[in-house]
Amino acid sequence: RNSIGIETCINEGVDYNQVMRNTSNLVAALLIYFDLGTDRVLQHRSFSGKLCPQVMIQNYLLDNFQSMVDNEYIIRKYFNGIDIKYESNNPELLSNDGKILKAVNSDTKVSYKVTVTYNGKTKTFEKETIVKPIV
Repeated sequence: RNSIGIETCINEGVDYNQVMRNTSNLVAALLIYFDLGTDRVLQHRSFSGKLCPQVMIQNYLLDNFQSMVDNEYIIRKYFNGIDIKYESNNPELLSNDGKILKAVNSDTKVSYKVTVTYNGKTKTFEKETIVKPIV
């Protein structure tokens, strides 16, 4: 009566990045629908104490997921009609749609261009992130 639980299934061969995008989209939509802020997003372990979501915790992806939710929330709430395009500067490691294309053995810096068009105006940003090895 006071929370919404979202389960994600990560099976062999699934596009993990797409699962996280779909989930962050759903979370942002629910936050807006119920007039809640992104600070209300909690992990299963906050309620149960168990190591869950295990893949996200063990691979240090919780902050990344929260950023995805924050970004989607801002876009949905304040910038309806915005167009965002990504271009990888490291196409051997990272596709233009954010998929990690091959595993890395150590923390690896990647960068990409983000082009945002809103109300007929376009701006491009350079962003960097670290791809971590999967444990």
